[in-house]
Amino acid sequence: MTEIFVRKLDWQGREVWRYPARVLRRDAHLALLEAFFDREDWSVGGTVLRRGDCFQEAYFFDRWYNIFAIRGGADGRLKGYYCNIGKPAVWEGTALSYVDLALDLWVTPDGVMHVLDEDEFAALPLDASMRTRALQALSALQRDFWAVAAAVGWG
Repeated sequence: MTEIFVRKLDWQGREVWRYPARVLRRDAHLALLEAFFDREDWSVGGTVLRRGDCFQEAYFFDRWYNIFAIRGGADGRLKGYYCNIGKPAVWEGTALSYVDLALDLWVTPDGVMHVLDEDEFAALPLDASMRTRALQALSALQRDFWAVAAAVGWG
């Protein structure tokens, strides 16, 4: 399997996090990667993400979001789906980059959806067009989440 780096960029295009990942599948519209959580414990939507949790990450080259299916590192149990709203992913040699626009969606294994970080998104000095694209992406993701997850191979 090919090893690459994932580069998370802020709204201005500055790198804020970089981590290694393995390419599971790639085509003209999608890159499906596997990575392992390498940070201290972090709580999201009442679920704790722990060092070593397995992330299967679906990046789209034509959609304003990405989706991570997160499984416990110890037992492989599905913890939930973390979705970042941001610009479409870009493949750059041995790295995949995406611009994160702070707005997130957490989906529990039983389908409950929680919009996260709306205050951070509202505080970003985005132009009207970018803000509209991000909100449209959130709406599309909320509406079509399970169809997208099934198309990726998660359901």
